[in-house]
Amino acid sequence: MSIQFPAIRLAACGLLLFGLQAAQAASATASVSYDPAGMRNPNWTRAGSTSLTDAQEALVGTDDLPLPSGNRNPPDDMPYYPVMMAARSATDGMGANAYSAAAGIATGSASWQDTISNTSGSQRDYQMNLQFSQLSMGVSQWNPATQHNFHSGFIADIQVNGHSVWRAAQTLKVVNGAVSLSKEGFDLGNGQLYENSGNAEPYANYVSYSLDDYIGKVNLGSFASGQTANIKYTLTTFSYWDDPLGCNQYCADTSVSLFDPTHTNDRITTAPVPEPEGYAMLLAGLGLIGASMRRRG
Repeated sequence: MSIQFPAIRLAACGLLLFGLQAAQAASATASVSYDPAGMRNPNWTRAGSTSLTDAQEALVGTDDLPLPSGNRNPPDDMPYYPVMMAARSATDGMGANAYSAAAGIATGSASWQDTISNTSGSQRDYQMNLQFSQLSMGVSQWNPATQHNFHSGFIADIQVNGHSVWRAAQTLKVVNGAVSLSKEGFDLGNGQLYENSGNAEPYANYVSYSLDDYIGKVNLGSFASGQTANIKYTLTTFSYWDDPLGCNQYCADTSVSLFDPTHTNDRITTAPVPEPEGYAMLLAGLGLIGASMRRRG
C-alpha cells in the first residue's frame, strides 16, 4: 500500500502572499515508527522509528527504519518490520500512510511549519487552506474475529504558536467483532463504510471506510502589523491491533492513508481587517439598498 504523490514542483516558500512574509525558512518533516506492543510473542520483531527534516522535501518509509540490534534474525522471507509506512512533506503537498500485518502500532506522520511575519503595515486576518484526498481506512482479518482489537485512523492538527487551533480525527474500529467509527474535533463529513463478513478469500472479514475529498479553510487568527507567528500543520496516520490469540503476523492487517495536495504557496491566505469606519460604510450601504428595495416594493 502506498500513497501516489504527484510530481514535485520546486518552488520557494519565501513570500507566500502580500503581507505574509516568512521570517525564517519553512521546514518539512516526515516520520515513521513501529512498536510491537500488543503482540503476544514478539519473536524477532523490534520497535523502530526514523525521522527526516528538510527545507523543501522530507520523505521516509519502512526501508529507512534502523535494523534491530542483537542476534535474533527472522526466518526466511520474513521481515524485521512486518509493516509498511510512508510519510512525505514537500512544497507540493503532504501525506502519510500506515499498514500493519502484525500486532502492534505503525504510524506515519508528515508536518510542515513556518514562522511568518505580518509586514503589510496593518492588522490582517489569516487562514489556512486544506484539501484532504485519498483518505481510506481498512481492516482485514481471519476468523475468529471476536477476540481482536483493531484501530486504523488519522489525526490532522494545526497549531499557532504551539497551541492547537484546529483538529480533526477519525478512527475505524473493529473491537470484538463490532464495527464503529469515532470522530474527534472538526467533522470532515461522513464517508462510505463497507463490510464483508462472509468467507471471501484471503480474509473471512473485511471492513473498509473511505471519505470523500474535503476542501476547506481554517481561521488562524488576526495579527497586527509586525507580529510574527509560528504555524505548524501535521498529518498523522496510525494502524493498530492487539493479539490475544497469539497470531502474531499475517492473520490480519490494518491500513490507513491520507494526503493533502495543497501547495505551500497556496496554504496561507490573508485579508485586511476592516476598520471601524469600514463597518459603518458597509452598514450605511446596506441601509440604502434596503430603502431602495422598499421604495420599489
